[in-house]
Amino acid sequence: MKKLLDTLIHAFYICGRKWKNRDQKLNFGQDFSVIEVFRGAEMLRGKCSATVDTKGRLKIPSVFKAVFEENYGPDVYITSLDGQYARVYPFSEWRKIEDRLGALSSMDKARNRLLDRTNYWGQMARMDTQGRILMPPQLREDAAVRGEVVVMGYLNHLQVWNPDRFREHLNQEPLADEDLQALSDKNI
Repeated sequence: MKKLLDTLIHAFYICGRKWKNRDQKLNFGQDFSVIEVFRGAEMLRGKCSATVDTKGRLKIPSVFKAVFEENYGPDVYITSLDGQYARVYPFSEWRKIEDRLGALSSMDKARNRLLDRTNYWGQMARMDTQGRILMPPQLREDAAVRGEVVVMGYLNHLQVWNPDRFREHLNQEPLADEDLQALSDKNI
């Protein structure tokens, strides 16, 4: 058991702080986030609460800020597909999407529908030294992301939700047996 605990201590960050005290008990409260070091690259995982201040700046939780600083830099693209929540992409990840979209015909309807939405709600931003990014005003309004928000890691980007809206989303879109079967069919 001690060996397993030592392995976990070395492999995980909990809420953005390296676990230094091996005798410290795990406390997985309501608000926690875990980033696993995986194959040399850190990915965005977990959930943290955060705040969008009165000026519209989102304070990126330290666990995610560390990943941005270490792997991506301060530049981000903030957008949405439907205005219900915000997506915050490290700019290098967003560029990969743009490169694939750029390879499609400018007459491609699906491409243009996606660009309509990601440009309407989208905006470049730069994280300041305190880990704050300015949320686009239209997206802030439509997604109701002000005050307390939920920030979740989705491997290569973050999602920022109004907490009530996210709980409603979970209730309306339950993880069904068919979803689990589809993932199993994909060896996940």
